[in-house]
Formats: sequence, C-alpha cells, structure tokens
Amino acid sequence: MAPSHAHTDRIGLPLVETFVSYDTTDSDDPGIAQKIAELHPRRCTGDPVLTELVAALPSYSGSSAPVSGPHS
Repeated sequence: MAPSHAHTDRIGLPLVETFVSYDTTDSDDPGIAQKIAELHPRRCTGDPVLTELVAALPSYSGSSAPVSGPHS
C-alpha cells in the first residue's frame, strides 16, 4: 500500500510479460498469511490504475494474482 510500491508498479508492470508474485516475511504472527492474502485484492480495488495494469499482463501467477478473470 506504500506510495513507493504503487510508483514501481506504474513503471515496471508495463514492461513485464510474465509476472510471478510471492510473499516473504519474518513475522511470527500465525495469521500473517491470511492478512497478506486479504491485502492483495484490497490493494487493487483501491487503485484503478493498478487494476488496469494487472489486467493487461499477458501472464500473472502467484500469491497476489487475481482469483478470477483471465489471469487466474
């Protein structure tokens, strides 16, 4: 959700043909996987430009890939 992440998305995603996402953390929180999973769709919902960039990717897989649509 950081502005620097959004900036990187806007620069980098148009250059990518195959995108694979994964999550890493050193958190001891037993619920961290669920919290991260809930963050991904919320991030796209709140950012229509990001939603368009993701929809334009030829190939997108991994932890933050949309759960429905052409890239699922």
